[in-house]
Amino acid sequence: MPAMTTFADYLKDLRTSKRIGVRELGRECGVTGMHISNMEKGKSLPSPELIVKLAQALEADVDEMSHRADHVAPEVVGVIQNQPKAVPNF
Repeated sequence: MPAMTTFADYLKDLRTSKRIGVRELGRECGVTGMHISNMEKGKSLPSPELIVKLAQALEADVDEMSHRADHVAPEVVGVIQNQPKAVPNF
């Protein structure tokens, strides 16, 4: 299994694949372009609320983004990966 990319790399890859600038993404999410840039450099992590906005703006999976930002407990991730049917749909 390949090593999981950091949240910073994941965010930058998503943003660049959508051809969205840091300022544009910041405007869509209600934060500054500098804040987006700092997250992409690994200097800061988003709040759970910002993760939702980023996921919507980038058409990404909010759960995957939360996990990469360490907002999901590792044991929960293990259950989801090993027993996906054990997790109810919300």
